[in-house]
Amino acid sequence: MKSALIVGLGSIGSGLKTAFLKNGYKTLTVDPYQKKADFVMPFEAIDDETLNCLLEDCTTVCYSAEIGNRDDYIRNPTLGTENAERYTHFVKKISEINPAIHVNYIGGSWTRYGISDESLNVKDDSVLKPDPNAYEQAKTIACALCSDLSEKYNICCTFWDYISVVPNYSPNFTIYKMVSESERVGEITVSKGDYGRPLLHSDDAGEAVVKYVDKVCNDGASNLLKPFRVVIMPGSFTKFEIFLMSWRGLMDTCEAAVKEIYKVGGETKFKMCALDLDGTLLGSDHQLSAATIEKVRELSAKGVIIALATGRSGPAVYDHLEALGLGVDVPAVIYNGGVIMNFKAGTRAVDAKPMLVKSVPSAVAKSCIEVAGENGWLLQYYTHETIYANPKGDEHRDLMRRYVELTGASHTIVTDNYQGIAAEQEAIKILIMCDEAIVDEVMKVVKENIKGCTLIRGGFFIEVLRPGVCKGNSLVNLCEQFGIAKLEQTIAFGDGDNDVEFLELAGCGVAMKNAREGTKKVADMVTEFDNAEDGVAKFLAKLQQEGKFDI
Repeated sequence: MKSALIVGLGSIGSGLKTAFLKNGYKTLTVDPYQKKADFVMPFEAIDDETLNCLLEDCTTVCYSAEIGNRDDYIRNPTLGTENAERYTHFVKKISEINPAIHVNYIGGSWTRYGISDESLNVKDDSVLKPDPNAYEQAKTIACALCSDLSEKYNICCTFWDYISVVPNYSPNFTIYKMVSESERVGEITVSKGDYGRPLLHSDDAGEAVVKYVDKVCNDGASNLLKPFRVVIMPGSFTKFEIFLMSWRGLMDTCEAAVKEIYKVGGETKFKMCALDLDGTLLGSDHQLSAATIEKVRELSAKGVIIALATGRSGPAVYDHLEALGLGVDVPAVIYNGGVIMNFKAGTRAVDAKPMLVKSVPSAVAKSCIEVAGENGWLLQYYTHETIYANPKGDEHRDLMRRYVELTGASHTIVTDNYQGIAAEQEAIKILIMCDEAIVDEVMKVVKENIKGCTLIRGGFFIEVLRPGVCKGNSLVNLCEQFGIAKLEQTIAFGDGDNDVEFLELAGCGVAMKNAREGTKKVADMVTEFDNAEDGVAKFLAKLQQEGKFDI
């Protein structure tokens, strides 16, 4: 599977992640300030063993971790030097581990002083500020640095200029204003009012980067992969047609890739429907309703691939598979992506074997056991078929009882603080459990003390998974395994924090009416009815009536 490492998860980095995942890449992200990053730390803080593991089979690396905006550069003239030192260390380290990796330096938006073509300028009558060249100079230095490092360390590097063609920036203009006032026109995002020019959103820019990477790295076009090159991207105020004409001599051609973004194709229909269980497909009683079973069976019988995606263990989904009784193979993401199963038609669910297993690193599991023990929290240690617990007191037993009521799972009790099972089998996931009143406080402590893992907040627990493991990445795996050519041909339903990437990556992400607000925010649609009102079944019926499925 193709993989990309993204260093810096701001707006550009998030757009890159979305684009890479939608195009079949596995992604890992690094950012010391973004909670959603796989590694919430500076790139420099990743130990050599972990870094070797990350880069061994990596196709491309995107560096969008530059510190500081235009005003920061003006206030601090040494900031460019500081960033140059960080990036030099970054490239040197990569070249030592895997010099075949293609490095993309994402330069952010520049301003250009003295452009004569008035059609490229912002229509703004306010007085322009004096030329603040510190930022532009820093960008120019960064571009030259990429060229020098590419030659010095014999590594392929592309510098991306997300350009804002403004002769100088005006006092009453902000990027926030431009973006907040934008609207979608066909396949192009256009800002309103006097700023009415095509705007290359971070997701769209990410698509261009992915198409470029595919072209130079994955299509056998080795003659295109030069040691160093610059790609000029259409930016905040450039008309797309003018960009192609005016900048043709400067860009080292991503023209075809960028054009691809603006093509308007026919409507994509859904071939796969991926469904979360608790809070989504299951009712408030944690069971499947008759209406839900009927609608899911109907779509399955018409050829739609039905997939399950849950944080539950395998045994905790067996009964629901039996209740659905689809009579066809049912792929399932369990443990939030720690395991992918294919439950074969005509066989017992209990006999299914994992297609893919992604275990928690043993060092992370050890840290979890230590931190939970020191703080008096209950820990659940999951292997493929078994959940181990070492309860100490009534509070722990109450938490276990609540979990059994939620999932129907059972526990195997240990009394040696997990030492025996940890020595025999790696955990697929770990839950650190506590009262919901302190779960945010527990999450803070866990983040500070347990590194190199994915963390998901639950109602009364913190879930610990292998880095990069999530339902979203697993949806990419399912598409590969079941012949779904594009993620746009998938629709996904969910309600919780663990469904965010899942809904973001699906062709259509649907949040339940009862979903957490953060989950609704990333979804394309929200159901009219909640899980207790057969919200999924009713929404599927509506989509089917509208002809949205490939049946």
